[in-house]
Amino acid sequence: MDHLFSVLAAGALAGFVSSVLGIGGGVILVPVLAVVFGFKQPEAMATSLGTIALITAYNTLRFQTKKQIYWKGVLYIAAFAMLCSFLAGYIAHFLPDFLLVIFFILFVLAMLYKTLRKNKLAAVKPAHELHLSVKLSAVIGTFSGTVAGLTGVGGGAVTTPLLMAYGRLPHFMVVPLSNAVMFFTAVAGTAGYAIQDVAEKGSAQTGYVHLDIVFLLFISALPAAYLGTRFQDKIAAPWRRGMLIAVLLIIAVRMILKLV
Repeated sequence: MDHLFSVLAAGALAGFVSSVLGIGGGVILVPVLAVVFGFKQPEAMATSLGTIALITAYNTLRFQTKKQIYWKGVLYIAAFAMLCSFLAGYIAHFLPDFLLVIFFILFVLAMLYKTLRKNKLAAVKPAHELHLSVKLSAVIGTFSGTVAGLTGVGGGAVTTPLLMAYGRLPHFMVVPLSNAVMFFTAVAGTAGYAIQDVAEKGSAQTGYVHLDIVFLLFISALPAAYLGTRFQDKIAAPWRRGMLIAVLLIIAVRMILKLV
């Protein structure tokens, strides 16, 4: 019963964080699954990505009803992110954990630095002026897809800060776009883990993905995700930046402690 409550609580928090900040709830799900439930790291990351795929699908549908998603930008970034996420998810269990942790810490710290630079926030632009170059989309997609597949954190921790830092979109369009990209990225990463042959697995497990836990996390995330999508565009840019900084700090500290 305690474990069931922990799963439901983690799912609710992940849903809110994902919808409000555009950062996948994997920053919460991965440590909970690994520490509380004793999942192996690939299992925790794979199950996290499966849950993020469902959460961001729901968020994306809600954002689309408000016509807030810049789909051209989504497709540009997702094309690169899906390929990298799938490959990273497939090879993650072959790589030493400490190398993955060091890479992720350095990258999160770089994103934190960019987010702290207030002058880099996007200005509000007319719809006909919105633009994401193929080069920038390739950079964002490659990094976000790789991070998603190797950590289970969804890739939003890369996509959102980069979009905010380089001023390519107005801030209120960043989270909807990031959620849509995360959906495609998480699906690809989950597939990379799901096709792997695992010696010992439960009846509700496909590869490294625990389907029963994914379902429980998702249904508990729905109410929180609903609240998040209703209020995310009402949160002023400075507040969203502050919340994003706090989450990035939590991610960095968590990964540093993993090395100790």
